[in-house]
Amino acid sequence: MFLFRKVKKRVPKTPNEVKEALERYLANSSPQLVKWLVSFWKDQQTVLTFKEIREAIQAGSISKETVEAWQQDYSKVVSEKIAPEMVKAMKAAAANENKLKGIDIGYKFDADHWAVSDWLENHTAELVTNCTRVQKDAIQSMIELGIRSHMSDDELSRFIRPCIGLTKPQTQAVKKYYETIKAELEKKHPRTKPEKIEQMARDKQAKYAERQLRERAKTIAQTERAFAYEYGRYQHTKNLVDQGILPPQDKKWSATDSENTCSTCRELNGKVVGMDEEFAPGKLLPPLHPRCKCCVMYVNSKSIAAAYETEEDELREYSTEEIETLANKMSEIADKHLDLESSWSGKVVVDDDSGVYGIQWNGDIITRHETAPHILLHEQLHARSVTKYDRKMYKQYENMEEGSVQFAAQEISKKENIQILESQYDHMTEALRNINKVAGLFKNDYDFAMKLISVPLPDRYDWLNNMIYDKMMLSGNIEDYQKVSHWMEALENGKTS
Repeated sequence: MFLFRKVKKRVPKTPNEVKEALERYLANSSPQLVKWLVSFWKDQQTVLTFKEIREAIQAGSISKETVEAWQQDYSKVVSEKIAPEMVKAMKAAAANENKLKGIDIGYKFDADHWAVSDWLENHTAELVTNCTRVQKDAIQSMIELGIRSHMSDDELSRFIRPCIGLTKPQTQAVKKYYETIKAELEKKHPRTKPEKIEQMARDKQAKYAERQLRERAKTIAQTERAFAYEYGRYQHTKNLVDQGILPPQDKKWSATDSENTCSTCRELNGKVVGMDEEFAPGKLLPPLHPRCKCCVMYVNSKSIAAAYETEEDELREYSTEEIETLANKMSEIADKHLDLESSWSGKVVVDDDSGVYGIQWNGDIITRHETAPHILLHEQLHARSVTKYDRKMYKQYENMEEGSVQFAAQEISKKENIQILESQYDHMTEALRNINKVAGLFKNDYDFAMKLISVPLPDRYDWLNNMIYDKMMLSGNIEDYQKVSHWMEALENGKTS
């Protein structure tokens, strides 16, 4: 049986609309995150005593204990302040993507999706590591420069403290500013004591360093929100494709046409790659660098774009003869991909008063004049699965049957350029895709789908459960196994003891 939900016709968006949506979101970024970061760095400055700084100067490097404390500090601020803002950015991106693509079916961003959780965990861990490393390198550079320029331990330690939180280039700029101000003061006030000159220069240096801290906070806030925004669009688009709401998509890099656009971004502008391919080594998505304003356009995959360009809607009216021809063609396609005996009678009953599309237990396919090839393919797959048994067997394993049939129909449709319709079973196909990705059962979803539907229905759930257990328990990754067990529940709910 095939149950579908109708989706409104989509109007393609332009690159300017996507960029404008991104820029509006970043421009409206909450200043609270910037305040949090500046306050965080000032706390770090206060906690690190002059004694500890002098000890670091004398040792020639920051102590391991100090670096570990910084890492713990960053871990806390990222977890409590930055990560929630990134989730908000992903949700906003998905909402904008729905609006720009004209998707109006109430489909929302799944913030609890395992891929989102994994990305957020990995990205924030990387952010903590990078921020700690940048801070360590910056202070280490200050120590080395201060020693080479013969600054006293006291002068250098008082200089370093307000620079905690800055990058290496920023601290070097602050040092240059300090030296320039100090030289000007010495020239203007030759009779003033050196200690007083240093104090006056440090006061100006501290204010300059604070401005630099705010700039760095703005850079982190904007860049990390841009990372999350683009990833939110990416994962949401993948989910829309998996659900059959969108056809398979490619990614197209879109750079801002500005004199400030870097040469690398300009070179990438217009480049098209597959959804899971990188634009450049290590670059799946923008931003390419801090404060980068590039974005990705999602376009119909080249391999199937032609099949969708002339489609005006998911369903259309067919004559009875056309439906019979389509049913035979879908049967041939099913046989092309699966070596399974068919229980289809060869007959199609066209009944516009019928409330469902389906295959009857005598092997007849029932449909309406308003139908689609994907619906007929779905029923042809049932003819090679559940119709070998009876209604009681179907009710006992309904979720597994519908999930595996729709999963196979989606994968075959991708191969055959058949438009995929969104169905009521797509949460189960999503569960199967997630299971395969996390458990690593097959190298691709097509192979997994073909094997799964080939397993006799009464054995299908246990076969999959045993395969997951054998594959994942050997790896010892209990956390991933628990995720997969949760997705298996969506397929188990229709299985009774």
